[in-house]
Amino acid sequence: MNAAATGLTAQRQWMNLIANNLANMNDVGGVPYRSLEPVLQATYGQGGTVQGVRVAGVAASVAPSKMVYEPGVAGANAAGFVPGSNVSMSVQMVDLLAAGRAYQAAATSFQAAKAESQAALQI
Repeated sequence: MNAAATGLTAQRQWMNLIANNLANMNDVGGVPYRSLEPVLQATYGQGGTVQGVRVAGVAASVAPSKMVYEPGVAGANAAGFVPGSNVSMSVQMVDLLAAGRAYQAAATSFQAAKAESQAALQI
């Protein structure tokens, strides 16, 4: 149950990062927004067995920024373009589907483990 619970937490954090990325995808001017991605790490118990997963950190995507035509914004080049965010709507939506499916799988696993524990207590 612990492994499933840690999976639920990690996937929820990933979905929160995706929501943040989508909310900032149209930011222009100043320092361009960089898409954020979770860095997942396995957690180990005694004897080196995997106990679950955790978000070890958050990394900014290295994908290049998109150039956006905004001639009135401070920092625009001679052609009127400024660097915008590097958030791709299609990438974020695919990531959201993957995180949602992983969350659903962890929830199903948690429910199955819970049902097994309850059945064992009835014996």
